[in-house]
Amino acid sequence: MTQEELIDQLNDDYQDRRLPEDADRLLTETMNQINGFLKDFTNQLARAI
Repeated sequence: MTQEELIDQLNDDYQDRRLPEDADRLLTETMNQINGFLKDFTNQLARAI
């Protein structure tokens, strides 16, 4: 299997996957935490300039 075929297979596998409810909730919480961190970081950076 070539690297391109492997990448295609991995992409197909990824697209076929569906997130279970718990994983979807965890992903949402994680994204919210990241967004909060970025907002705080941006505000601190703006104050420092």
